[in-house]
Amino acid sequence: MTRDEKIAMVHGVEPSPYTGRIPANPRLCIPELNLQDGPAGVRMSKTTAFPAPLTVAASRDTNLMEQYGVAIGTEVIKGANVLLAPMMNIDRAPQAGP
Repeated sequence: MTRDEKIAMVHGVEPSPYTGRIPANPRLCIPELNLQDGPAGVRMSKTTAFPAPLTVAASRDTNLMEQYGVAIGTEVIKGANVLLAPMMNIDRAPQAGP
């Protein structure tokens, strides 16, 4: 890879409707990769606001957890390739949000 290709792969491109977007590299047959943030669902317009992931985990209901994952996964199909979620802030670090 050239230096510019490596930088594009690590830093992505801006602006983008996604949290992160790695551009395609046709020369190396690398497809575009769209990453979307989603601490409680997919952070895009016209998507569902799900309950906090910590509440789902606290239920200890594995069927509910699976349904939660399937529902979020269905919404990811709308354009993102990777969902950076769900996020559970177990140690309550203020930098990581609620």
